[in-house]
Amino acid sequence: MTETGIVVQKRPTGEVVVEVERTSACEGCHAKGACSMTFLNRKMRFVLEDTLGLSVGDSVTLQMDDGGFMKAALVVYGIPLMAMLTAVLMTAALLGDDVSDGILAVATFLGLGLGIVLVWLFERRLHRGIGNQTRFKVKLTGLSR
Repeated sequence: MTETGIVVQKRPTGEVVVEVERTSACEGCHAKGACSMTFLNRKMRFVLEDTLGLSVGDSVTLQMDDGGFMKAALVVYGIPLMAMLTAVLMTAALLGDDVSDGILAVATFLGLGLGIVLVWLFERRLHRGIGNQTRFKVKLTGLSR
């Protein structure tokens, strides 16, 4: 996945903040009409190491490995979905025929909550640098015209 962004801030730590308007990846996606990512916010910001000596206003190209992008989507959507389904199925199996719709609804939301917490913990693990985080990392690949 390749995007073009604008440097909106240069930090004294040697990092730049790049703002990207979601275009190429979102326009090519078959689920763009159903996705809430473009509806809520068309712009994303990335904090990246300035390896090119950039200035505010520079147009740059960013890249994330397509496999990493798909794996990140699988983590963000798949883990909560699997936790939710597991909670419902386990509740139904444990309670058998005595389970009510209300109890299943509570199990659904508890499973979803657990899945979101698991994704949050995974994301924190990546930010601490534990594990192979390079596959999920956005890279600054060059200046754009």
